[in-house]
Amino acid sequence: MSESGIRSLIDLDDDQENFVDPEILLRQILDDPNLVQHLTRTQHDGHETIVAYFRISFEPGQQRQILHVPFAPPLEFVPQVKAHATDHQEIRVRVTDRQKFGIRAEVILPAPATSVQRVLIEVIASEAF
Repeated sequence: MSESGIRSLIDLDDDQENFVDPEILLRQILDDPNLVQHLTRTQHDGHETIVAYFRISFEPGQQRQILHVPFAPPLEFVPQVKAHATDHQEIRVRVTDRQKFGIRAEVILPAPATSVQRVLIEVIASEAF
């Protein structure tokens, strides 16, 4: 879980009375086994950032999945993108296309799945890192 993902969940005002620990909140959201997609889009200093989480399932024998992430409305510029599996270091996530209107990424297991496998992917797309 990245710092950008955590920051995207909170309003950074000084209202301590309503403070919620953003790391705990994000973990509660992502721990829901029924969650398939969670996306936040924020603006800061004139730049937009999209932080998204996707739970992808691999069936036995599958080794590769394609992830499409649309941006609506489109961003003003083609974003820089970081993507990774949050809990599996050996899984490769390769961004293969970046556009103002979305991205395409390949999620690749190190070997074909032997049983149903669910993977949580974090994608951060920003006009400025």
